[in-house]
Amino acid sequence: MANITAQQVNELRARTGAGLMDCKKALVEAEGDADAAAEILRKKGAATRDKKAGRTANEGTIQSFVSDDASTGALVEVNCESDFVGKNELFQAFVKGLAAQIATSGSADNLAEQPLVGDPSKKVNDLFTEQITKTGENLVPGRTVLFAKVGTNGYVQSYLHNGGKIAVLVGFEVADATSDAFKTLAKQVAMHIAAASPLYLTRDEVPAETVEKEKEIVAAQMTGKPAQAIEKIVQGKLEKFYAEVCLREQPFVLDTAKSVAAAANAVGAIVTRFARLQIGA
Repeated sequence: MANITAQQVNELRARTGAGLMDCKKALVEAEGDADAAAEILRKKGAATRDKKAGRTANEGTIQSFVSDDASTGALVEVNCESDFVGKNELFQAFVKGLAAQIATSGSADNLAEQPLVGDPSKKVNDLFTEQITKTGENLVPGRTVLFAKVGTNGYVQSYLHNGGKIAVLVGFEVADATSDAFKTLAKQVAMHIAAASPLYLTRDEVPAETVEKEKEIVAAQMTGKPAQAIEKIVQGKLEKFYAEVCLREQPFVLDTAKSVAAAANAVGAIVTRFARLQIGA
């Protein structure tokens, strides 16, 4: 039997993230060969993952990544079993790394099967297996969002609320992304989205059937009124509806006398897209 030292165990633990006893057992089985021991732990982790796969994962976190030049941003959601793991800093760092993977690879599709940026011999799926071994919980990849730069003046801003329970990504076209006024506004709009929960960017994106349903609801409340009066009331209610659900038309939370579009325009910007994800929603 190989004489396994504490240094070997600690090095394998740092490399794999597995527990001390698991690392020692793997090294004993591999007769001190660190590479073979790491492979043993990977196989054990895969087996552990299979056992946990059916367990409910309703908690988790959403993390973001924005490139240094703010031209590209990503959100990624990973669900876990407990709020304790969801709030764990190491787990959140793992999920943030997945957001960086999406932004750097330029793809939000089929995340688990993507070759790992920086080590294409591995897949993202291998990271999930390792993380399941560390947390002892079932982890499930969730929704992903990628905003890549569009045009010459694109800018992406992110915002996380409550440790990643809510996450926002918002894109702008802006004449001067270096101005303090714009940078402040970009952060404020991201926070506005987290709080106000818009459903659409503009009224043109609202499905026609949704608009018709709103008209029907209002008209049904106006029984007995003249048709011309009903039409005016319906249109007025629709304008309020658009101001509730369309980001550009919502009253800006920090200055409700302005719409979000007007607040952005004041600093030479246009909001071009947004995404808002929330754990459990």
